[in-house]
Amino acid sequence: MASWKPVVSAGTSVEEVRECKEKLLKAKSRYAVQKEVVDSVLMMYPILKAVHQGTFCSPIERDLTPYLIDRDAASVEVSKKSTGIQSALEEAAIVQGRVLKAWSENASLASDVHKLAREIGQQKEDPLNVADGDNELDQLKTDFKISRQKWLVMKGTASAVVAGSGIDWARDPELMEIVLDPEDMYLHK
Repeated sequence: MASWKPVVSAGTSVEEVRECKEKLLKAKSRYAVQKEVVDSVLMMYPILKAVHQGTFCSPIERDLTPYLIDRDAASVEVSKKSTGIQSALEEAAIVQGRVLKAWSENASLASDVHKLAREIGQQKEDPLNVADGDNELDQLKTDFKISRQKWLVMKGTASAVVAGSGIDWARDPELMEIVLDPEDMYLHK
């Protein structure tokens, strides 16, 4: 195959070469568009005849009809699936917004519980009014009550954090122990 080499005369300027390149590119693009149009017309004509089932359709064109029906049915299904996916994505966005709001509320509640726990801790540091200083039993009961209050607050905080996190705590025995009170644990066994 022979290769084509451009011949440039000594008197050809850079601008003339540039103009020739532009003309060549325009001619190539016009040719590509024309070729695309001709290809589209040649492909669409038999399809249109088959769709409209003209009396002058060739057998090959009539054979296209079932495929065109299948293509149209597939297009409708794709459209339905696309609509379903879009609505599912919109619903997921709404649910995600609700989850973020719930997380924010849980964080606020956990901060309130933590604040209450600090207040209970400060109450313990205050001297208690025990009428009889020698009565150790009264002191132990008081210490037990305060300790129990602290434990309940901490248990409630841990329970709120685990329950609000979205983790499936009902299937994990350790997490279930954190979330539920000891009395409730016997009901779930």
